[in-house]
Amino acid sequence: MKTAGMLPSLRAKAAQKAEETVLEALPVDPKLLRKISGHLNARDLKLFGALALAAAGLTSAAATAGRYRFYRAAMARELKKQLAPVNEKLDELQRQNEQLQKQNKALEKQLREK
Repeated sequence: MKTAGMLPSLRAKAAQKAEETVLEALPVDPKLLRKISGHLNARDLKLFGALALAAAGLTSAAATAGRYRFYRAAMARELKKQLAPVNEKLDELQRQNEQLQKQNKALEKQLREK
């Protein structure tokens, strides 16, 4: 927006409108920002707005990651509970297999001796 050819009052209104637009877009208390904006120029205000939006985005991403970890852990616990009987059955089958292999070796040994 060009403000060089505008009257001073129009320039002030345009600056105020730009400031209000930036303040409305930020997820921060507008009263606090108005106090701060009195000490900042328009470029600084835009930078501050961009930083505030970036911080809000990072906060959102961190919250999403935390929820993902929570649900992943809950899912792992549930799967562990559901797989416990299957794991017990596999352990039992493994023990039976080892016993049968021992019996097979003993029988092979007896056949060789005869």
